[in-house]
Amino acid sequence: MTEKVLTPEQQAFCDKVKADIERDKQAEIPHDEVLLWMDRARKVKPETLNDFLKEVHDAIPLSYGNICHKIAIASLAAAYSFENSDQGGITGFQSGAVMWGFVCAWTRDYDPQKFIHYKDMLYPQMDYKFTTISQETFAWLQAEAKKSLADDNSGLGMHPDVVRHQKEIVAGKIPFGYTLED
Repeated sequence: MTEKVLTPEQQAFCDKVKADIERDKQAEIPHDEVLLWMDRARKVKPETLNDFLKEVHDAIPLSYGNICHKIAIASLAAAYSFENSDQGGITGFQSGAVMWGFVCAWTRDYDPQKFIHYKDMLYPQMDYKFTTISQETFAWLQAEAKKSLADDNSGLGMHPDVVRHQKEIVAGKIPFGYTLED
């Protein structure tokens, strides 16, 4: 087998990509440092929010992973600036509503979702979280499967296993051994 020879332009591009990857690896802040920033974000007040955001922006080096940390830290700081104001004092239920509102808006995915906390598997009374699906979610799955099958032009684009699985859902089979909630 002959080795492919790159043009100087191709080699320069490859070298730049490798250098960028290495620079990103070196710029990544350690997990412990992320946790320290998160802890600081929890103490932000409305009057300190802008200064904190500028500090996060300037102090954490930009990289592929760090931008995620920066956005998470900034989001947490903004949320806590409201919580730490005279408008604050929200409940755990309200915190969940904030979290889901943010997750859906950020990902632009408003379909039914479930947050799985695997620590709940330590408690037998939590088994329903891992074995049941709501009636509303199953009805939504059936409607989505119907749409998916109709959009696939009779199964020409999807793998046959996916087509079979979606047809079973449309026919009323609850997937993955789950049961419907009462």
